[in-house]
Amino acid sequence: MKTTQAVLFAMLCLTLVFAAGCGDDAVAPEEIEEVLDRPAIPEPTYYSGPVPDKSMELVVKTVALSNYVASVDSVYPKPGWCCSGCDFECQFFPTFPGPNRVRLVDADTIVTNGDSLLTDVTYIPHTGYGDMGCNALSSTPYLQHVRYWVRLGVVERYSGSTSVTVTRSTTRGMERTEAQEFGMSIGMEASVSGGLFVSFSMTLRTEFSYSSSTSLSVSEEETVEESFTITCPDNRNIVYCVWQLVDEFRIIGVDGEEFTDSYYRFTAGTHLAVCPEPEFVPMTTYFANP
Repeated sequence: MKTTQAVLFAMLCLTLVFAAGCGDDAVAPEEIEEVLDRPAIPEPTYYSGPVPDKSMELVVKTVALSNYVASVDSVYPKPGWCCSGCDFECQFFPTFPGPNRVRLVDADTIVTNGDSLLTDVTYIPHTGYGDMGCNALSSTPYLQHVRYWVRLGVVERYSGSTSVTVTRSTTRGMERTEAQEFGMSIGMEASVSGGLFVSFSMTLRTEFSYSSSTSLSVSEEETVEESFTITCPDNRNIVYCVWQLVDEFRIIGVDGEEFTDSYYRFTAGTHLAVCPEPEFVPMTTYFANP
């Protein structure tokens, strides 16, 4: 009888707990942050062994650009505008006044010609010549997200009982002009609530199809200083390094190299954006101390 009463009492408790958890006042679990992959951090294989300045690169994701608003220094006119011995001979013409931003890929207005992408714009060199059409892109531009670690400062090596504090100074985030230039190249909206870096981060997430909970977020560049305590045991030798994570964004071609096109001369520096992250990892590698 006592056993039956105990079982009934336990069932009643479970029913009450379930009802309380499923009521209207139940708190929904927080969205879990999606953490992107990181490459391995280099370590020496012996006490006096070399340590590189940079880790191997990890390609996180590569996607075809849905919008490509290139910064162009000069363009090659369509063959229909070329002629011998006149102003429109087949050669590059500087943009006027250059460089100019040209929308080369637009997901809503793309026109295909065989395997080539056609531009949806015309270019006006200067008053009097009228419109000069742009050539088709030779290949599709891609946006690539790469990650790697960079070593901050010198390699510290200690033998036997040691305890010291070291300081590392570096920058994190992206310079404003770099974010603006690269953001324009990938079709970033001119103004979004929250400012430039919110808009830039949102554009990257959209292009890469990252969720809103992804750990990727770009902030304005700032100088930071971190202190680290190094402790070496009595019977060990140690090699100590501090590493910083870097996100790099590139506009590349099908060959994986910086995007180029035989019909355009792009403005230097607009196909790359580098963002050191606020993530530091102190790495201690232990070796025997005979």
